[in-house]
Amino acid sequence: MEDKKNFNGQENTEELNKELENIAEIFRQQLAETTEQYEKGEINISADLTNQEENLSSASIEENLEPAEEFFCEECGESYTIGKEGLCENCLEEMRGAPLKFRYIIMALLIGVSAFFPMRSFWENVEGYASAYEAKANGARGKLTSALTAYDDAIAFFEGKEINAKSLYFESAEIVFKEMSSGSASMSDVASRVSKGLESSFVVMPTYKKYEKMGDESLVMYATMQKFYDVVNKAEYATYTIDNENMYNSIMAEIESLIGTTVEIESVKGEVRNEPVNEAMVRFCQYMFAYTSEKQESASKYLEMVYELKPEYLWLYAYELSLASIKNGDIKTAEKLAEELVKTNAEDADGYNLFSIISRISDDGKKALEWAEKGLEKNPQNAELLRQKAMAYAVCGDFDNAKLAVDEALSYESYGLLYYTSIVIENELGNTQTVEETVSLLETYGVGVSEKIRNYLDGNITAEQLFTEGTGEVE
Repeated sequence: MEDKKNFNGQENTEELNKELENIAEIFRQQLAETTEQYEKGEINISADLTNQEENLSSASIEENLEPAEEFFCEECGESYTIGKEGLCENCLEEMRGAPLKFRYIIMALLIGVSAFFPMRSFWENVEGYASAYEAKANGARGKLTSALTAYDDAIAFFEGKEINAKSLYFESAEIVFKEMSSGSASMSDVASRVSKGLESSFVVMPTYKKYEKMGDESLVMYATMQKFYDVVNKAEYATYTIDNENMYNSIMAEIESLIGTTVEIESVKGEVRNEPVNEAMVRFCQYMFAYTSEKQESASKYLEMVYELKPEYLWLYAYELSLASIKNGDIKTAEKLAEELVKTNAEDADGYNLFSIISRISDDGKKALEWAEKGLEKNPQNAELLRQKAMAYAVCGDFDNAKLAVDEALSYESYGLLYYTSIVIENELGNTQTVEETVSLLETYGVGVSEKIRNYLDGNITAEQLFTEGTGEVE
């Protein structure tokens, strides 16, 4: 007999409500799709139900109508005459606040499905429904990366069956819009998914408007970026170098002039029209140009403008603005942005990287290591998380494990900050030859070592100072 304590408590009720809502959502989607197919004459539910009725003999009906005599409750063991499904009336009442047993969920599922469309259709497509359920569940938990993978699996399944999957197109587009993990390619992806959803819609519902707006917004962002590239790629600016102040001002002024202009897009509904440029994207483009021109103060200013204009564009500004905040000593803002990143997508590495940095410059190597490990649980091959792990170990004085972490990172990727970190760790371990080889390699690529690394190698600062003071970075 199950412990009756499981029948009580708000937590169990909330879990049940979540599970039932997820199942109900699948029902609603399938019902809408089946109703559409029925109106088109593609299925005949009445005929299907008539066939089921003919299979019921009068004897079986009479048997089901016979009154119950006396049974024993599966939960409390007491005898009962009023109840159902092996439970007395009292236990049934308690069961209303408890998580449903799997067999009851399946029974409810079968009843609901068979009431609206042929059971055969559901079981033939159960793999697709399972992927859709997984996608929704992961999305609700803030696991956007896994959610998108499951959405794509569900979409591929239903497309292979030539079944309308419009809600999956819309919902997956919303996931892509929240993270934009592939930059401008993601903007095109959002628009493409929304377009497919609208194309497959038998009736365009008012609720689809928000998706249409989101798709067109992505197209405007993409077109705005293209306008920026048109400016910086002009032949007259081909000789620009970061020490050319006049040309820098000319280019920045021309980027500024994009605000208030329009871009031409082909909307997700296939209509060609002009739309105002996305100002937040213009400000981000100004940030990129200022940053690459080593105008750090101006770069931070433009990032703050993006934040003020579109705080929901976390993917566009949050990581860079958090780093700028750390550099300016504004740890509170950095922590707030890191928290928002982790909350939005628990599987994205950026938030964990930021928390690790914040802990490390606070001289808490152990906490920095914990944050890096949390991120690596979800992104085990992320080179930047491994680099943060290496620096955290270094702050803790464990350079052997720091070397293991940075070497693993280098097996996945290779970039300046990673090599700089490796130089420090190898030097602390006394591996002079490896340090010289790495420095030589960077010089071959025309990179060289940063001023901070040079000061460290010259003995002006220690490894601990390098990793904990200021921004705690190696450049």
